[in-house]
Amino acid sequence: MPVDWDAQPLRDHWALTPDLRFAFDRFAERTVEATAAGATGGVLEVAAAEGVLACSLSQRGLAAYILEPSLTMLGVARARQRRSGLTIPLVRGVAEAAPFRDGVFDRVLCDSALDHLADPEQGIREMARITAPGGRVVLTFVNYGGITVRASRIVYGAGRRLGLLTMPSERQQFWDTPVPYEHNFECTLENVSAMCQAYLELEHAWGISLGCRFPGWSRLLERLPALRGTLPLLDRLVARRPRAADYVVTMWRPKPRAQWPPADELRVRPTNPIHQRLIADEERYWARVDFNAFFARAIEATREVENRALTGHPDRDWLDDLAARDPFGRAALLGHEPGLAHRWMRTQPGTSTLDVYELSPAVIARARSLNGALGARVRYLATDLNFVRLPEAAYDVIWTTDTLHCVTNLEHLVTQIEQALRPGGLFALCGYVGEARMQFDPRRLERINAVLASLPERFRLTDAMHAPEASLELSPFMAVRAPDVLPLVRARFDVVHEAVGGRLFPLSLAIDWGAAAREGATADVVARVAAAESAAASDPVMCPCVAYGVYRPRRDVIPARPRSAPG
Repeated sequence: MPVDWDAQPLRDHWALTPDLRFAFDRFAERTVEATAAGATGGVLEVAAAEGVLACSLSQRGLAAYILEPSLTMLGVARARQRRSGLTIPLVRGVAEAAPFRDGVFDRVLCDSALDHLADPEQGIREMARITAPGGRVVLTFVNYGGITVRASRIVYGAGRRLGLLTMPSERQQFWDTPVPYEHNFECTLENVSAMCQAYLELEHAWGISLGCRFPGWSRLLERLPALRGTLPLLDRLVARRPRAADYVVTMWRPKPRAQWPPADELRVRPTNPIHQRLIADEERYWARVDFNAFFARAIEATREVENRALTGHPDRDWLDDLAARDPFGRAALLGHEPGLAHRWMRTQPGTSTLDVYELSPAVIARARSLNGALGARVRYLATDLNFVRLPEAAYDVIWTTDTLHCVTNLEHLVTQIEQALRPGGLFALCGYVGEARMQFDPRRLERINAVLASLPERFRLTDAMHAPEASLELSPFMAVRAPDVLPLVRARFDVVHEAVGGRLFPLSLAIDWGAAAREGATADVVARVAAAESAAASDPVMCPCVAYGVYRPRRDVIPARPRSAPG
């Protein structure tokens, strides 16, 4: 269940100017009219906050219900009902998992809440599910693709270039981008339609208001009340042009369930606007970050300890171990890692090839410049691994390092790996498999901090390890599926080799290895870390954070496919 919240501070943030008051009133009026039209059965308001519209619908004689996750807002809704003399059932729950039977409501309304949902596509699917076959789903939203928004942002840009918007209170304007923190994405008719198309068919869309909170317009309306008569005129101008309007009210018919896409392995779809925004942030993150430089000293100092844990040989790392298992004709690397592609190709026959699947075009550009000597033997493919389609029976080996834990659609990717391997092919992974989003178990942190406390202060970069946000910037998807990696791979593949370690990760990142090296104390510090790691390994509650595994598909689950010609 989500955390409690209160809508009032958000509403108090913006002054209720004449244009905003008109837009809100007209928006609510049109929404209630659209929802009530032809309704005969139960009406559910989803993510209803204090249930203002549900009360209006109830006053029209409809059987209204409220679904809302916040206890605070449910309390406000209950007080509103008492003042209005109404009795509306209140249900605590989220739109993405509506606690109702299929087809139970004649109307389902979600008013200005889609861009607040954690998974708006799943919310739309649930709303379609609980709507009766002859019913309607009403979705309303602030339109961040409208004329006013686009024009306002041009003005904001000019104001910033001229130094007119410099005060903290001026930095986030009404129609600014990105939208305020309480929004998960920017609603537009195109975005909403893309999410709805699998489950709903658009019946009607109405535009509401034009010019609301355009820079200077509110102040002009306050100074010249006679101008307020233009507000209804502007509203009528966009009523049939919803893409141009400030606010949009849409009505949808549920599609027959037989037309819905079949159940699949995708947790998130390409049309999900939250994923679209976050994956763009993920791409930018990896284009600018240099983890090799950040981890270099710690990796070098603890190399032998990690090698011994993962391969059993202090002088052989996981990539050397994998490369020595076979000469591989055609290989695929999921997620680029600087230097590894070049190392891999040096170990393979001169006729071998490597396909590198990587999200960031900037990372690919850097890799091409560094690996130019490899020529056509290495091919780079820009792709989001959440939706990648790998060629069938194409690869002798697929390998990856510190990438799987960043993939939301992990089940889909594992299926793609299975079908892309030739008979006898191998899949190998090395990387982080610890707590999601690196929210380390307190017992792990307690052991780490005990080791840190035993070291001289001059060898510590910090006195104590905490949540990663305090010391390490995370990408939007870093470690989102980390705990799922090994269980999922083990369930779908036979284990050829698997070793784990890093039960005290990220202890090595908190040590000043440069200071230790200057005093000739590196070996002593490494010995302390290794002893602590060994002690942690004997504790059954200390889960590993690092794994190296080599796997072979279970051909009784995924049938063998004929070997295809290289290409």
